[in-house]
Formats: sequence, structure tokens, C-alpha cells
Amino acid sequence: GTTAGVLVGDFPADFFSLAAGFTVTTAAPVGWIDNDSILVQVSDLEWTHGGIMRLDLPATAVFLTDGSFTGLTYP
Repeated sequence: GTTAGVLVGDFPADFFSLAAGFTVTTAAPVGWIDNDSILVQVSDLEWTHGGIMRLDLPATAVFLTDGSFTGLTYP
């Protein structure tokens, strides 16, 4: 996928928090999984809670795991 500088979504403040189970104050895209899904790094204000979510466009968020994104590898 590519955004080509185009907005892919506009989500309310609690959109990621509901799926994550904690108050998300930072959500940053880190990579495309396929043409319809983006990996998103999320965290709370103090970075005591954080994780990786999958954003399935147009508007479904799925919490995948606790932790921080480190990178992608390709075969």
C-alpha cells in the first residue's frame, strides 16, 4: 500500500484505546502489511503501556501484542 500523501483515515481520540485496553496518547504508523492493513505503534503518555496494532482500513483496529516495533524483514 501507499498513502502517496493522502489521508487514509481520521479516527476519534479513543479509537485505538478501545482496542488496546489502555489510554493511547500516541499512535504512529510503522508499515504496511498489505494494501488494506497498516501496523501502528501505540503507547500511553508515560510509555508504560505500549504495543503494536493492525489497522484494517477503513476502520478496524486489532491489538496484536505488547511491546515496541523494531522492524520488518522480508524473505
